[in-house]
Amino acid sequence: MVLHVRSAPRAAGLVALIRAAVQKLDRTVPIVDVHTVRDEIDRTLLRERLVRTVTSMFGGLALLLAATGLYGTVSHGVVRRTREFGIRIAVGAGPGRIRGLVLRDAAAWVVAGMATGLTASWLLSRTVSGLLFSVPAVDALSVAIASGVLIVTTFAAALIPARRAARVDPVSALRMQ
Repeated sequence: MVLHVRSAPRAAGLVALIRAAVQKLDRTVPIVDVHTVRDEIDRTLLRERLVRTVTSMFGGLALLLAATGLYGTVSHGVVRRTREFGIRIAVGAGPGRIRGLVLRDAAAWVVAGMATGLTASWLLSRTVSGLLFSVPAVDALSVAIASGVLIVTTFAAALIPARRAARVDPVSALRMQ
């Protein structure tokens, strides 16, 4: 037999009252597995919450790997273009202009990648639409947040190489082979 009780106060104090009332009616009735609706909901959603947590961790790891890869790529590009930056600085380009040049190059790569990714996600959205609940297959808010996070990550990853490029010594850069 199952007994459901709706109450305003906390369930912990109510359990003792219910046990006493049931024992008063019949001492042979065992009272086991007492829990709240919140406990029942938590048990029901445990798997979904676990999947959400694991997916979020993998997403964070993917973002970290993307930032590391972007940092490495931009750094390599700065090293390869050190002579060019030295010449630009020698003919009057300021540090801000050099930083902007490096950041624009990084932004161009990321915008191209985002365009490719957004197109692919839009084309594949019908495949995953059956797995989504209360969220449309193409959710503009999610796309905007993901794009914003990727843009901020790009800026953060490219900022250190851009600063390094802006501090290139023109004389030593021109002596490089």
